[in-house]
Amino acid sequence: MNRHKTFAICYLCMLVLLWVIGRTNLLRDGDTFWHVAVGRKILAERALVYHDPFTFTCEGQPWVANQWLSECLMAVTDRVAGLDGLLLLSAAVIAAVFGQALCRLVGVGLHPLLATLCFAIFFASSASNLHARPHLATFALLSVTFNLLLDVEDGRCKLTRLWLLVPVFILWANLHGGILGGVGTLCLVAGGWAIRFLVVRSGPLRTRRQLVELSVLVMACGLAILVTPYGKYMSRAWAAILGM
Repeated sequence: MNRHKTFAICYLCMLVLLWVIGRTNLLRDGDTFWHVAVGRKILAERALVYHDPFTFTCEGQPWVANQWLSECLMAVTDRVAGLDGLLLLSAAVIAAVFGQALCRLVGVGLHPLLATLCFAIFFASSASNLHARPHLATFALLSVTFNLLLDVEDGRCKLTRLWLLVPVFILWANLHGGILGGVGTLCLVAGGWAIRFLVVRSGPLRTRRQLVELSVLVMACGLAILVTPYGKYMSRAWAAILGM
């Protein structure tokens, strides 16, 4: 069975499973409705939120909707298809991530039964965090980032393919603050590749030119997180959250 058929089967099975068990579990987090409300406000007023319009004790205080794009997407989905739409969208994202993970395990030669066991462990360990919320954007885009890095590491694609991460990171920065984890992951991997090249002259990097290109790429991805309509205010909001 080729990789595409394996993914299709895994994806459909996961989608059905999530549709059945997720009708209450995926919508159990109250923040789902908070994010929809923020998205509705932004769309209705056609303006970003800079001051808290909701909290009684902090009304009017400076506040940044740092997940504004996800919230707008959730509000549009809710307007078009209601809670069933949010459920289906969330299930589709989760199924795609887990389906791809299982395909990669089978693709590298792991026995299907053992791959399924690993898959079950992955799902069980993350199930408590699977809700219809913006953090699913990080769930999906971290998977994209990690898989690109693995493909370069294994020689399946050239280093230049990593430039796709720049637009991915720009999108991610406007969807969810988990972009900081994406940048951190890229920095750790790039640092490991650089050390490996300088010490033993092996790994994905073959020349000093590639080392320079990777360094520029990492800086570009780091700067990509600033490409949001909030600009510097977004960075301050993330710093405040991390400071908590």
